[in-house]
Amino acid sequence: MKLSTNITLAEFERSEIAEKHGITNKIPPQLIDNAIAVAEVAQLFRDYYRKPINITSGYRSKVTNETAGSRETSDHRYAKAIDFHIENISIEQIFEDSKYILADKMFRIILREGAWIHLSSACKIRPNRIWKTIKF
Repeated sequence: MKLSTNITLAEFERSEIAEKHGITNKIPPQLIDNAIAVAEVAQLFRDYYRKPINITSGYRSKVTNETAGSRETSDHRYAKAIDFHIENISIEQIFEDSKYILADKMFRIILREGAWIHLSSACKIRPNRIWKTIKF
């Protein structure tokens, strides 16, 4: 199933943490609309750069999220967030370009987190638009 023009449900459910620990990480049907909303925003980056985005984390089941050491309130738990990078484009460049790519789009937060970008969608509500760098 495609969530956007180029992002599939399988990509959104894939989790290195879940794979490493043998955890099932399937998105519940009631969260598919959330996944579509965030995938459509992430698709803007793919379209802008004309390169695939490499998703490192989309949906996280409760167990996957706990294993990742994340909070229960993480947007990943509710299919409202996606972490990604793009081959041969620096995270700094993606972060800077996001100010143009997302200028008039609905999203909640974009974070530059180490080796990836974290994007949370607004899922049809008025967003709190935040750009932030997280240092590890």
